[in-house]
Amino acid sequence: MSKIEDRSGILEKVTKAEEQKSPALEAVKLVYGQRNLDYGDPFQNFEEIAEIANAIKDRNDTNTYEPYGVATVLCALKLARIKHNPSPDSFADLCGYTDIKGRMAKAELHKPQVTGLAEALRAAVLPERHIKE
Repeated sequence: MSKIEDRSGILEKVTKAEEQKSPALEAVKLVYGQRNLDYGDPFQNFEEIAEIANAIKDRNDTNTYEPYGVATVLCALKLARIKHNPSPDSFADLCGYTDIKGRMAKAELHKPQVTGLAEALRAAVLPERHIKE
């Protein structure tokens, strides 16, 4: 997988005022900037997360976790957090995870997802529909 780089020079063009107004611009600066420096290439990082998830999962769990699925789960995590606290940071993180997931899709670095993902996302966003009495 190729490292995400700021080939267009967008980091230099985004002002602090613009970044504060737009979670998407903040996400671009994070994905291409500090988070990339802190954690390395997002594609590689998501591969590592998938490897760890596969290593520590319950032995009855027959699913195999992939980097593209990691991006999906992180988006679900942010949506669940936004439901309870719609903070600007969570929206920026959601934009960043969505960007990485989109880049993976464009690079065809994804595989079919685990079945039941749509139900899991609905449960995260609308838990009252999934409470068993």
